[in-house]
Amino acid sequence: MHHTPSYSSSIYFINVGEHQTQNIYLSPHAWLKLHIENVNPQPGDRIRLSRGEGVMYDYFGSVNEIKLELRRGNADHIISYSVFRNNDVNQYFDTVFLPAFDTTYHKIEY
Repeated sequence: MHHTPSYSSSIYFINVGEHQTQNIYLSPHAWLKLHIENVNPQPGDRIRLSRGEGVMYDYFGSVNEIKLELRRGNADHIISYSVFRNNDVNQYFDTVFLPAFDTTYHKIEY
């Protein structure tokens, strides 16, 4: 393994010129197949999904859409979403476990 000393950081404990073993742990991939469906559309309906890190998706009116997202496998993922209907807002949280190297289907109906 080549290591450039100028990129050293004290958290990695790499000593230049010494034999070392570095364990690098990588998370497996997993896919979330998210199905969003408005089963009783009302005028002005909106659903907002938060992907995390400030990324949000808004859907309006009659929705029946599937999103496929690459995520970290062997982990729980929280799906946060808000439903806007009749000048009211309701927030929901679903937790989904995504096994490694697999696609997990999850449906949100509102």
